[in-house]
Amino acid sequence: MRLRKTFPSCLMGGAVFAGLLTIAACDDYGTGQDPEPPGPLRVERMTLTDFHQFIDTSAPLDCEDPALKNTTDCVNSPFRDNFSIKKNPPTPDHASKLRVVFNKLPLKVNGQDVETAPADGLPTNISQLVLRDPGIVKLECDGCTGIPASYNSLQVTGSSLSPDPTVFDYGPALQMEVLPTLPEFLMIAPDPVRALEPNTTYRVVLNPGLSGRNAADKVLLDDRAKSLLTFTTQPFAFTSAQSVDVVTTDDQGTDSDVGLANDGALVIGTNAGVDYTRFRAATVMAAEITVDGGAAMSVPVVVTTKSFNGETKACEHGNQRRILVAPTSGFWLNPLPDGASVMLRVVLRGADIRDVAQDANHTPGMGRNTLAEDVEVKDITIVAKPADMAMGSMPHRSATAVMSSDVLACIS
Repeated sequence: MRLRKTFPSCLMGGAVFAGLLTIAACDDYGTGQDPEPPGPLRVERMTLTDFHQFIDTSAPLDCEDPALKNTTDCVNSPFRDNFSIKKNPPTPDHASKLRVVFNKLPLKVNGQDVETAPADGLPTNISQLVLRDPGIVKLECDGCTGIPASYNSLQVTGSSLSPDPTVFDYGPALQMEVLPTLPEFLMIAPDPVRALEPNTTYRVVLNPGLSGRNAADKVLLDDRAKSLLTFTTQPFAFTSAQSVDVVTTDDQGTDSDVGLANDGALVIGTNAGVDYTRFRAATVMAAEITVDGGAAMSVPVVVTTKSFNGETKACEHGNQRRILVAPTSGFWLNPLPDGASVMLRVVLRGADIRDVAQDANHTPGMGRNTLAEDVEVKDITIVAKPADMAMGSMPHRSATAVMSSDVLACIS
């Protein structure tokens, strides 16, 4: 077992959060300053983040619930139900950093050190600090197509209290990271669609031989622990539509919407990767243009997740969370009448929008979820492409704009 330089982080915590020292002293049991708590290794909580929303599975679900509002956690906790699983339903990205937090360091597994370390000297990089068996913490799921690869590690820092757990982690913990790119030493290829599956119940499973410093203090896997280690991801869903890709920017840096460029692609977002192999001609149920409120005119379009990446100079699907709808001619209306009100409406068949399977090969057609409803995006204002606009208005494409030509260049 190696010594850890935990004093500086404790010192920093004392300097920055001096007012909390009476309740949140540095209780890292790896320093040798304090004996570890007696008894079994206990799961205190599990935290999950997609780096936008933070979840603590030990948080009360809803402090407005009459059955919970007078509980200690709702009355005395500074965070109450702010991080509850009810208020922050897990997304497929919430295993980006998943931490199982214990009451003491999980140092042993079946009597052996949990983590290997250099035989001589201090470690110089994270590749020298690896779990003896990465499977001592793992994910299982009900009916999913596969478990994504993850980087699992021992995290010795942290405390049972935190002034802001979105910044200062609870600990000690075993941590899992499900990310598109994992540490190079794992020799796992990057995968832009690696994530959890939507509408799926996951369980974090711990090796029952896990213990504290004393190998007899095995982890307690009672009903409470199992409840803390279980969560269900959100249903597969449409999340957004980028129906504006031309903006003007004022002197304060504030953007004002102009509309969708006549040569721009409509971008529709989802909360999980989309299986583009399921698209067919009937996936686009409607793509219609009206001019000054007149009769709707159909526009031939393509639907895909692939476009040309100007940085890599290659056609890429990316994370497959963008459905791109582009006119086959490169323009929604050509010519575009000066001064006319040109509006676009697009409808996608929800049953054709299927999520990506998370088996090792992302096997086409194996995704379990489709959108519950058709996706309708309407009242989209079509405007001249920026080069055709009057210079005085200073219109420009937004940073996330996708041009139809970049979509059409990748259609074989």
